[in-house]
Amino acid sequence: MRKSIRPSLYLLLIAALLTVATECLNTKSVIGGILFPAQHPYAFLLNVLLLWSVYSVCLLFRRRAFVFGCVFILSMGLAVANCVVQCFRTTPLAAIDFSILRSMFMVLPKYMKLWQILAIAAALAGCVLFLALLFGKSKRYPRQLLSAVICVLIPPLCFGVLFAIGEKNGILPERISALSQDYRAYGFPYAFTMSMFDRGIDKPDAYSPERMDAIHEKLESSTPSAEDNKAAETEDATASVAGTKPNVIVLQLESFIDVNRMEGYSFSEDPLPCFGRLKETCPSGYLTVPSLGGGTANTEFEVLTGMCLSYFGAGEYPYKTCLQETTCESMAYLLRNAGYTTHAIHDNTATFYDRNRIYPHLGFDTFTPIEYMKNVTYNELGWAEDKVLLGAITEALESTAGEDFIFAVSVQPHGKYPTDYVPAANDITYTSPEPLTAEEEAALTYYIREIHAVDLFLEVLTDMLSARQEETILVVYGDHLPSLTAVEDCFTEEGVFQTEYVIWSNRDAGLASGDEDLTAYQLSAKILPLCGVDDGMIPRLHRGYRGTEQYDAMLEMVEYDMLYGKRILYDGKNPYPETEMRFGVRNNSYTAQRMEDGSLVITAAENSLLNEWTYVSCNGWRCEGIWDGADTITVAQKEVPPILDVVTISQIADDGTILVETTAEIS
Repeated sequence: MRKSIRPSLYLLLIAALLTVATECLNTKSVIGGILFPAQHPYAFLLNVLLLWSVYSVCLLFRRRAFVFGCVFILSMGLAVANCVVQCFRTTPLAAIDFSILRSMFMVLPKYMKLWQILAIAAALAGCVLFLALLFGKSKRYPRQLLSAVICVLIPPLCFGVLFAIGEKNGILPERISALSQDYRAYGFPYAFTMSMFDRGIDKPDAYSPERMDAIHEKLESSTPSAEDNKAAETEDATASVAGTKPNVIVLQLESFIDVNRMEGYSFSEDPLPCFGRLKETCPSGYLTVPSLGGGTANTEFEVLTGMCLSYFGAGEYPYKTCLQETTCESMAYLLRNAGYTTHAIHDNTATFYDRNRIYPHLGFDTFTPIEYMKNVTYNELGWAEDKVLLGAITEALESTAGEDFIFAVSVQPHGKYPTDYVPAANDITYTSPEPLTAEEEAALTYYIREIHAVDLFLEVLTDMLSARQEETILVVYGDHLPSLTAVEDCFTEEGVFQTEYVIWSNRDAGLASGDEDLTAYQLSAKILPLCGVDDGMIPRLHRGYRGTEQYDAMLEMVEYDMLYGKRILYDGKNPYPETEMRFGVRNNSYTAQRMEDGSLVITAAENSLLNEWTYVSCNGWRCEGIWDGADTITVAQKEVPPILDVVTISQIADDGTILVETTAEIS
């Protein structure tokens, strides 16, 4: 018996060593990993027992070495992936990240050089080859089922006891929420495992039909605050003059912060003069966001829905979980019900974060992704320059005679910021309070250049809106801090989750509500009254109960009821049907003409779309076509079948998803 227990003890020692190695990768520091057992002894022991439990499964198999090799490569592969992810976006790897693998592969060339991608591919191939050899040469141990079962049961039993004690005594958190902090405090193996099982919103203890009926009554009877009444009166007066409600544009800027907030830094010129002027003259404040260095879709979710992500699972993206299956109360739905046409715009691919599937669940009538834009230019990393949004916003405003709600998401200042960037002569220079490495200086210089370009776009946008007759409210905010150590080091632990917002109007529509700091999920409650909209359970909750003792508990129950509960607030029904969203605001039509040489010329009608994402199919088969950069695509004679029945024009995303297919008229 003693001999049979020995392998389990060896695995315990291996688990302890691997825990230290894993934390070296998690903290990106050898010293950090070595000190982890002393600084976090309870978490260290918990992670050791967890890894011991996982590796002990090997003892159930006759080819123990092979199974051990598989488990080792998987566990250490996850640890390495976590380290790499943190280098790119600051926040660590969570299980939910594997749901966005398709999106990650699409942007991989923007984060990694070719040799790095090839190195990863070679490493994966090497692991497969190693396992194949190990399988062939591994020793087949005789079956000792009773001893193996005992050895396999002891580790998880020890882990379960320690976990229960930790939870009962408050040593361990109820859930992993603040990823960066919790991963460092509780260790990667434990935190990542928790993220695998932590999904959605747990049913609140106080949730019941009686409690939700009481909340429903409170929200239905709630009245706008004095502040909201003042905004509404101003809005009514303006509307009587203009004869319409204001257009609303919400502009979410990628990795955008006011670098003038970076303590100790000075610049050769103000990188953000337009944004600075807006802050001085318009309602503004800090905006607490749920993401750091990445996770754009989560800030987007909070702004649009008014829901707080703290109640969801660790690192969860609702765009990849609950919103795949259901609709949700949102700013778009509420404005749509008030007569607005709702538009989403994003100068990145439509399928990133599954926006092509999610936006109909959030109440949008149209969606203009990069596949529906013309004259796109790109920065050095391959991200679209945000100035292309100007044309898309203008088209959306001109596409209807009534009021428009536009939610635009930018992409230009996206990382990974190049550490080998060579500054141009006209780049803004700076001095830092502490010396930076050459790589840090290059990355920060590049980032400042990109947000300066975004600020220039913002100035052109406000000038364009000022010249329009229709009253328009513009809301601008950053989705999260950039993934730059030099920037993060300038802020406190709370400050790294704060960007800024500004509310501007081209008609000075009484935006006298003043400056105040908000969370991302409170922003819509501030915007909607400016449009004369006092609808929606969640906006009413924010306006009526923010700052009260009941606020957090009410918000959690409302979110649970809407997404996972019985929808008691809506009498058991879903009042928000999925929209029949279409891509772009154009009505596209095409003609296909067979030429004398046998080729086929596709011509776009006036205002119809042709661009680099347009593809031609003849009788259902994809053809190689040559786009002239304007309004025609030519398909060579060899690509055209002798008998031509159907010509289809498709807009196809970068991942191959067909967004729209249009049949061309054959002449």
